[in-house]
Amino acid sequence: MSKKSNQKIFIKEDFRKKIKGKKIVMTTGGPAKRKIMTEMLEECGAECKTAVSGKTDLVICQKKNPPKLTIKLKEAAKFKTPVVEYRDVFSEAQ
Repeated sequence: MSKKSNQKIFIKEDFRKKIKGKKIVMTTGGPAKRKIMTEMLEECGAECKTAVSGKTDLVICQKKNPPKLTIKLKEAAKFKTPVVEYRDVFSEAQ
């Protein structure tokens, strides 16, 4: 069993209130499996997408300023889409 499969995470309360109706794209490297994070975001009213477009409201990534930008981060910059890190959105259960 991988570390990600048995890790318990939750969405931070202040972020929960901001994502209802928002189109969100996640990059690789999150604190849990993508399916789990997608379900959690969708339960809060977000719409998860797989690619960044001009309609994307937010991109969640491992690092906002990595040494090498991913395609999704390049697209976010192109469309001036806000970017936050996974640690700003998700917390591990203590």
